[in-house]
Amino acid sequence: MNFDMSAALASLQGMAIGFIRQLLYIAIALLVFAVFYMGARLTRRVIRHFTEKRRKHRNVGLVLGRLAEGALLLVACWLRSSSPCHRSSRPS
Repeated sequence: MNFDMSAALASLQGMAIGFIRQLLYIAIALLVFAVFYMGARLTRRVIRHFTEKRRKHRNVGLVLGRLAEGALLLVACWLRSSSPCHRSSRPS
């Protein structure tokens, strides 16, 4: 039995080239996510700071901080999924 490995190697080469082409977009996506993550953490800390400063309803501040952090991370994921770079560039 003779196996022709050229088709498999061509497929692997195509996958590697496609991955290398997407590296810039992956790096940009990670950078944007990191910015949103840091912004979410900062928002959470600011809300906790204001509630601790008033010394009332500390639990509400914790909940609002976590909700704000989650909302910002959700927006970051939504932006990433709706970007044109995320869609496949293969012809149909």
